[in-house]
Amino acid sequence: MSFRFNKKWYLWVVSILLSVFAALPAQAGFMGQTVHADYLFPDTGSVFTDLGDAVVGAGAEFSLTFASTITADFSDSSILVTIFGADSSFTSAAFNGFHFSDVLNTIAPIANITVAATNNFAFSSADISFDADNIFLNFQDLVVSPDSALTLAVTFVPEPISVALFGVGLLALGCTRRKQ
Repeated sequence: MSFRFNKKWYLWVVSILLSVFAALPAQAGFMGQTVHADYLFPDTGSVFTDLGDAVVGAGAEFSLTFASTITADFSDSSILVTIFGADSSFTSAAFNGFHFSDVLNTIAPIANITVAATNNFAFSSADISFDADNIFLNFQDLVVSPDSALTLAVTFVPEPISVALFGVGLLALGCTRRKQ
């Protein structure tokens, strides 16, 4: 039994494999990554409480207690902020809230953050600022009732290798079709 190299079949198989690998999700989220958190007050240059570093996994990564307990729980592409306990109000200041950062520079750049869900929370997208590696959540002047929750949806910039692999796969598929 002999094996003959068939260029057409080879290109077809390679293009299919490249397309499949390009379609697989790349590591472009928080899961398994290290995030740093600070609570900033009265401005973004003043660290009120350094909450430290945490590896994103199951359960809340950060917890802070004032009159109420505030937790921040990261998933791969969202952040859940929950306030447990009594009614709470946040003092008026230039900034009163969380700063999350990619301390090891291993998380894909952030492209967008939106408010996905909220209950009893007067928080809006105007209270969010971010760049590729930092997220600022400003709670200034907010009044919240017990057991309030805020879910933020985070979108990441696609990794260049995924886009490149997908393009190469399509190019190879196109070349095999054109030669037929």
